[in-house]
Amino acid sequence: MNNLSYEKTLNLALKIISRRPRSVAMLREKLVEKSGADSQIIEQVINRLIDLGYLNDGNFAYQYAVSKLNVRAMGRGRLQQTLVQKQVPKEIAKEALSQVFTEQDETQLCDNALAKYLRLHGRPRDQKESKKLFGYLIRLGFPYSLVIEKVRSISQKDVSLELIIE
Repeated sequence: MNNLSYEKTLNLALKIISRRPRSVAMLREKLVEKSGADSQIIEQVINRLIDLGYLNDGNFAYQYAVSKLNVRAMGRGRLQQTLVQKQVPKEIAKEALSQVFTEQDETQLCDNALAKYLRLHGRPRDQKESKKLFGYLIRLGFPYSLVIEKVRSISQKDVSLELIIE
């Protein structure tokens, strides 16, 4: 019975990760929910998938970040937060993001997000619109200093952003 349960759980795990890549913790959670197997069997399955190379949090974090950046420009902070929500350990997420952001320039990503915003909304004409732009870029996870620099550079007027932020 135990061997049969292991095989069923392994097949279920393979089916789950074939649909969409997952972190180790996400797969563990899904197996607990779906398989009904005890925790010892689930851990055996997870260890086997790690040994086979089908499950790797570092690869998952890297691939996830790259795919997200191909779809939408966002900053390191937002990606870090998303990976933590995907239950990737913080150190592994930081390492993966370091690798991603050596390949992709965060300033260029911010410029891309800014260009898209300007295409949709136009240049900010007043302090209120500058504040909206600032909030948009911050929510995308770009660093505060970079966002300030970019918003200042495109503002038509010399708007004091210190007043906007408060």
